[in-house]
Amino acid sequence: SAHLSIFRTGAKWICTQGRRNKGEYSRTFGNCVENQPDANWLKIEKRLDEYTTFYGIEGADGEITWTKHTSEELVGIGDSSYVGLAVSSASYWQLETVFEDFEISQYYFPSAAPSISLAPTMLAPFTDINNLDLGRVAQSSAGSWDVTSSGSDIWGSSDSFRFVNYTVSGDVTIEMKVNAFEGDPDHNGYLYSWAKAGLMMRDTMGNNAMHYSLFVTGTQGLANQWRECTGCNSGHSRTHPDNPRPVWLQVKKVGNVFTSYFKYDEEGAGWTQFGATKTMDFGSEISVGIAVTSNSWGKVVTLSGTDFSVEENDVPARKLRA
Repeated sequence: SAHLSIFRTGAKWICTQGRRNKGEYSRTFGNCVENQPDANWLKIEKRLDEYTTFYGIEGADGEITWTKHTSEELVGIGDSSYVGLAVSSASYWQLETVFEDFEISQYYFPSAAPSISLAPTMLAPFTDINNLDLGRVAQSSAGSWDVTSSGSDIWGSSDSFRFVNYTVSGDVTIEMKVNAFEGDPDHNGYLYSWAKAGLMMRDTMGNNAMHYSLFVTGTQGLANQWRECTGCNSGHSRTHPDNPRPVWLQVKKVGNVFTSYFKYDEEGAGWTQFGATKTMDFGSEISVGIAVTSNSWGKVVTLSGTDFSVEENDVPARKLRA
């Protein structure tokens, strides 16, 4: 497959290598940098289809001095890709490599929504909460999202799902346009009636944490659901069973008061408040984002949408009491 990598070699050289398209021969991009025994830090940055590699030397004060190695445009990798650590002994002998301080930072370019800056915004990696590691999270530079997950449910006193999560504090509004919610292609498109996908605000990452959410479902309409205390049973409110798509979802937190809204993709359509307004005492920092569960362990569902945005309001956080 197409790939772009930066390696330290046995001769302590730094080389950027890759394959532009699937099936092509690999090649070295730029020239390998020779005799770099102290260049123990490596980095790759991706901006759209442009990949830039760096090597770094750590000083006595702990500061890293980065040097750009090369930049290449590789459209063959595409918007969705795997990232991580790669090791090869280049022979049949075994090789052991020890890594430290491995880190992945993901970014997205928000859509042209007026409430969102056009600068890239930091997005925390997705988290599987009490969930199988099935499916992928794909996000394009144009602002489209495909979030695939298994999971046993978001319900009762604990949850099992995939969470594309972003840490915020204070007042916040999240919204997204849901274009499709589809079942498992490996099981004849199976989509359980109470499969769920949509927006969530969550107190902690524990599987029994408090949350307030607005979901589309398999066949049960929109579902506003919540857990009002850690380990408590869930509550919910829902619409009629039909599921028109696309539909816009929005969840707001002001102080410790949570509300949800929806609207259909029609010209001039306004937001309609839906479900229950809840007062819940979350911590000072919470996680917000996209939550998906198939409600069918081992099978997957996929939420497809656009215009996902997270707006942290500038007004001071307010704690209200019921």
